[in-house]
Amino acid sequence: MKQLINILVVLAILPLLVLGTVNVFAPSNTFELYGIKPLGIMTYSTFRGAIGGMLIGGGLIMLIGANHQK
Repeated sequence: MKQLINILVVLAILPLLVLGTVNVFAPSNTFELYGIKPLGIMTYSTFRGAIGGMLIGGGLIMLIGANHQK
């Protein structure tokens, strides 16, 4: 049962890491996905830091939690 839960957690982590990476390195491809209109260079920086960082951080936190189960 623990293996099944770990597999499901890893399957949930992968989209977070992939989408977070895309948001950090190619934010213009994902603006339409979130309904955001870029108004200037600060939009790109904020979007990379806030959305991309949150998704990557959430995926890493889930990964750390899956590795520290008893």
